[in-house]
Amino acid sequence: MKYKETIRIILSTIKPGEKILLREILERLNKRGYKITMPELKMFIRYHMLHKYLGRKYFRGKYYYYLIYGK
Repeated sequence: MKYKETIRIILSTIKPGEKILLREILERLNKRGYKITMPELKMFIRYHMLHKYLGRKYFRGKYYYYLIYGK
């Protein structure tokens, strides 16, 4: 799969205005039938999506991800 397709799939799991844990993104992708592990997802988001498509906020000891475009 190409990066743009993967980015589109990950972005489709998050609704605008929603702050979500990485674990919840992983669960939604697995429900859709995509086989991906937590380390793979974490590294992909960090290197290809963070600060461009997704923002990350530290709150109560956990990182929450949210959309930073298309509000």
